[in-house]
Amino acid sequence: MRSPGARSKEVSAGDRDFRESFLAGGGYPSGVVHTPTIPDRERCDKSERFAPGLAVGDDQMTGMSKLSHLYELREAQTDEDRLWLLDLAQDLAEVTVAPLRGVWGEQARAFAKNSITELFGYQSTRQWRFYIATDRATNERVGYLILNMDHECPFDRRETYIEDMGVVSEYLGKRVGHFLTDEAARLSAEAGVHYLGAHISFTNRRALLAALGNGFELESYRIVRPCTPEAIETTKASEGALERQAQLEKTRKAVLSRRIKRRQRSAARAARRGGAEES
Repeated sequence: MRSPGARSKEVSAGDRDFRESFLAGGGYPSGVVHTPTIPDRERCDKSERFAPGLAVGDDQMTGMSKLSHLYELREAQTDEDRLWLLDLAQDLAEVTVAPLRGVWGEQARAFAKNSITELFGYQSTRQWRFYIATDRATNERVGYLILNMDHECPFDRRETYIEDMGVVSEYLGKRVGHFLTDEAARLSAEAGVHYLGAHISFTNRRALLAALGNGFELESYRIVRPCTPEAIETTKASEGALERQAQLEKTRKAVLSRRIKRRQRSAARAARRGGAEES
């Protein structure tokens, strides 16, 4: 997530009201019911933000994701969609935002809330686009994508940029992240943009490996050095947050491993049943 900076286009009154309602601490707009299905802390521990990544191949060239038979992408146009996206983004921020500058826990949640809520205020400009991925079988929301269609790039005229992306815990390991970035690449190509950029926190090693295995290339490394006593102390204090993130990553890997084994056992049982019926 990045600060949107200066904008040259007008913001719609509806978008502005939605943004200001959140930034003022007024909670959800009137008429919108907030009904999270999992407690916030549990959702944080059981959710996963997937890596930006895109699969390049014949299907990509034709604008079709190999996973489009499983998932569908639509724009987040309703308040219900945007509130669902904001809730998930805040949960995921606790385990994916790099804590070196003292931003972790509730501060990370606040950072996600303020950053994304500000971007909501510019949705009508069409530079920042908000998408929801749904499961075609159940029509449930399974992930989101925030795509900047006109990001500044020092090497080219412009690029598209994944401002943020997230996937719900129940779909961990089901390639929703790949689908989202396939769609981001498709939208970029349709807009005539050659490159799709993204940023991954150094603490999110799993996301980086997934991205590199799904079409992305490393272009640069960003480093930061604390210069004042305050900054040095803040960086030292972040070690506890790093340990927590490492433990959560270990837990997510264990969950993913168990799910893969269950699928393998189910596939093996189905194969045995099929062989028995043929005999």
